[in-house]
Amino acid sequence: WPSQGHMPPSQGANQGKMKKRRRGKEGERVFKCNHCEKTYLSYPALYTHIKTKHADKQGAAINNGRGRGRGRPKKIQPHSNRPDPISPLFFSSEEKKGGPCDVLGGLDDAYQVVYGSAGKYPKAKDHPFIQKMHLIKESTDGNVPRDGNEANQGIETKVEVKSEEETENNREKDGKSVEKEDKSESEEDDGTIDEVFGKYLEEIGQKVRQEYYNMVSKFVFYFREAINKFSEKICEEEVDDYCLINNAEKVPELSNEFVTVYLEEIQSGIERNDAVDLTLNLCHWLFLNGYTCSKLSIIDKSS
Repeated sequence: WPSQGHMPPSQGANQGKMKKRRRGKEGERVFKCNHCEKTYLSYPALYTHIKTKHADKQGAAINNGRGRGRGRPKKIQPHSNRPDPISPLFFSSEEKKGGPCDVLGGLDDAYQVVYGSAGKYPKAKDHPFIQKMHLIKESTDGNVPRDGNEANQGIETKVEVKSEEETENNREKDGKSVEKEDKSESEEDDGTIDEVFGKYLEEIGQKVRQEYYNMVSKFVFYFREAINKFSEKICEEEVDDYCLINNAEKVPELSNEFVTVYLEEIQSGIERNDAVDLTLNLCHWLFLNGYTCSKLSIIDKSS
């Protein structure tokens, strides 16, 4: 028996030696470089080769039939090529800016789209909102907006309900201080949706060209009609014309129904992107001017 500390050759001769891994057959080198004749046993080896030897062509070669590249794909940013709809510069682009406009422009056409020849009213001018716009046209006669604060995307939206203190702070940051008044809805002189939407169109009409204004006025008219149609979602009592007697506090809550349902039903002809942008712009204008405490924003499903 061998002395202590020595092992028999049969036990210790190959102890500690690693088995040499056999390289696969040439036919197993299925990862071939698209830019040279090199082949590899694994994708990581091929990737390293492309990265070091073909760096200038890496982007085009990295897939190699695997279906996707390495790393996280870039997110698609909403409104990446369009102006921010809540920016003061939203209406300042070359295809939009102009004015003043005829504030009645586009409304007769919008009425025909919604009601057709057998309308709810004898004539388009008998519609309460169009009557309101006639009064605005007679009273303003091309005056400038009442203040210098320019307001300013299936769409999916969410409504953030701010506390009263937070709402006041946000409005002050946007350059408009709002005085608190203890008035009930019935005591408001001009706080109905029809009045508020009329003011919005009056302001927009001072800074955009007529052709674009006509599209905006149709949009506002359609939004008004959608609010009346879906008013049961925001009002417990059944009313014939919600916009005629109620304020605009809950208007943003019906944005989804308006853009994704109503505009599709009536075949408005307004592009989805334009509808989203104008909805965001109008609701932001309502928020800035104290007509609602709800702030509208887009839910980005790509994240």
